[in-house]
Amino acid sequence: MSDPTLHSVTQSPDDFAVQIADSIESFIVATTEVARGDEPDSAVPFLLLEVSQLLLAGGRLGAHEDIVPDERYETDTGPEPDVDELRERFAALLEPVDVYSEVFDPYEPRKAPVPARI
Repeated sequence: MSDPTLHSVTQSPDDFAVQIADSIESFIVATTEVARGDEPDSAVPFLLLEVSQLLLAGGRLGAHEDIVPDERYETDTGPEPDVDELRERFAALLEPVDVYSEVFDPYEPRKAPVPARI
């Protein structure tokens, strides 16, 4: 018996584009909701899940052979005042976990942890 999930499925480029657009929209909606700060204890795990989903969409784009951008470089669009409030809410929400310690070489106990910020 063959497993249909092991074989590639032919889908229209429009369906693929809609799926990628849905993934991006889902990420924006979810991160905006997390930034509201209603459930601060679950913010980091939920953000990790959302970033993973976005990486999956990016991986699908990278594996798709028909997508080749006309230009390999995008110019900077400048300041984004519409997302400044979102950044500030995330900064306030993630402040308790903003500073963390990172050990570069765990096999050498003489090296002290290095403080870093998200």
